[in-house]
Amino acid sequence: MLRLLILTFLSVTVSAKLFPVPFSKQLSEADGIIYGVFLGEGSKKLPDGKIVTEASFKLNKTVGLENRYLVNKKLFKIQFDGGEWQGLRHQNRTAPQFIVNKAYVVLIKKGQYAFTPYMDRLGAYEVIYEVIDDQETLGVKSLAFPEHPKLGFIPYRTFDILVHSAYGSYMSETSANQFVYIPKKDIERTPGSIDEEESPVKKKGQMNALWFALILGLLGAYKMRKTRRS
Repeated sequence: MLRLLILTFLSVTVSAKLFPVPFSKQLSEADGIIYGVFLGEGSKKLPDGKIVTEASFKLNKTVGLENRYLVNKKLFKIQFDGGEWQGLRHQNRTAPQFIVNKAYVVLIKKGQYAFTPYMDRLGAYEVIYEVIDDQETLGVKSLAFPEHPKLGFIPYRTFDILVHSAYGSYMSETSANQFVYIPKKDIERTPGSIDEEESPVKKKGQMNALWFALILGLLGAYKMRKTRRS
């Protein structure tokens, strides 16, 4: 019994520790990325009894997500283990800690009930400016390893290039009524949410063809009538 308790304690301790993972590997293993402003969070109980925290974001940009998951650009929710339920705190030492009204980039995975951040805090990055070579540079800062030489701060231009390499597309801005789904590493497929609009030139050509056919029909009818009278 004592041995089982020790093994359980060790497994919990190991699982609660994060290790740096190359950013390119994080991108390749994630199902998508969101870029948005954190609105707040709350706890909930899942059907399997697990207590999770549900974090809400106002989306600015996304990549890798199917349009059916982007119903409302003003509210996108992710879940991660841990939270407070009925007065009890369910601890998750690797959970990300977001600040309301700050912008974040979150790498996400599709879970059983909802999207989850990639390896909890590891896949969460704050969007900030840092001074590099006496210049303010926009970039993303790791919540898990803010002092890491490679993950600590990634300039947004570098981040953009890495995202394009993994997904075949840069992050695109969300729209109120239309979302574009670009599958990861499958950029040859046509986004299903894009409706092709006919240009004015095309419409004009169609109208000209319709009038031409109508005139030919009238001429043919007139000729047949004239022939019968003869």
